[in-house]
Amino acid sequence: MKNFCGGFVFACVVMFAALLAREGWAEKAHPSANPATYQVESGPKKWPPAFPRPGATKVFENNKVIVWDEILTSTEEHMHKHIVDAICIYVQDGAIKATDANGKVTIRPIGTSYPGQVIPHVSAYVTAGLGPHSEAAADPAHPRRVFWIELKGTEPPDCKDWSTAC
Repeated sequence: MKNFCGGFVFACVVMFAALLAREGWAEKAHPSANPATYQVESGPKKWPPAFPRPGATKVFENNKVIVWDEILTSTEEHMHKHIVDAICIYVQDGAIKATDANGKVTIRPIGTSYPGQVIPHVSAYVTAGLGPHSEAAADPAHPRRVFWIELKGTEPPDCKDWSTAC
């Protein structure tokens, strides 16, 4: 029961923070906030982190987590790698255009990313190092909304070798 109460309080804090953010009281990601991917001389390509990015608002941060409220309306690709583990909580499903590092594009219509799941639901536990990939809105009129809970301290030891943010 104690774990349930703690989880319920955390969820309430996240939702309250999201409401404050939508009212303009939280940090918004500017479309140019992410560094460009670049090639280090004779080294591997380095990728920007998943956040900040257009459509994502930081709604909470402490020494353990960063919570982002992402409403994916941008059709602009943001190729990135995840530098920390993250938990994804879907609040609204929307069609997305996913692109991998080789340029292969996959369109996922509404309801096909996690078939049979009710909204809201925890859809994924993303591990650090996932990517590079990009997700953009396939239909901005029907955006996907996800709360991302990034877990601080889960960066892999080789993060500096492949990310611009480590």
